[in-house]
Amino acid sequence: MKATPDPLPIIESLWSEKHPGQSEINLRGLLPAAKARGDQTYLAELLTVISRSLTMQGKTKIARKSLSTVERLLTTDMPRVRVMYLIERGRVFANSNEPSKASILWRSAWKVARDLGEQELANQAAQLHATLKKERPDIRDTHNPRDTGGLKSSAVAG
Repeated sequence: MKATPDPLPIIESLWSEKHPGQSEINLRGLLPAAKARGDQTYLAELLTVISRSLTMQGKTKIARKSLSTVERLLTTDMPRVRVMYLIERGRVFANSNEPSKASILWRSAWKVARDLGEQELANQAAQLHATLKKERPDIRDTHNPRDTGGLKSSAVAG
């Protein structure tokens, strides 16, 4: 009887936004087992989160290479990982001062995630897209501090 291999850990459980360098080390430690297991979906997701850790450390060139590997692994039966890929590719563009490319990818990620019912990923894409608007504030913000851009004052205050 063939022994069942130990399950691979949940990838996101090894991610820490506060410690992307340590996250990268922990995640890279899973690569040999993930490759040996032959689960392309798990491997693509793992490489996507490794790319996130690289981008958060300013290693965008290496992150781009990792995401190119993910892109080659993606198949139509990996829609959730495709959303993750779009989010992280957008993050690389945003950190490389290419906000218009990031915007396109994050809008696409939001739509696909929403259609899949992946609310957490849809929210993540929407929040990242919103950061682009914060970096380029509307000119009305500098002219009239009372101008709420059409929002009710209670929405702005909260």
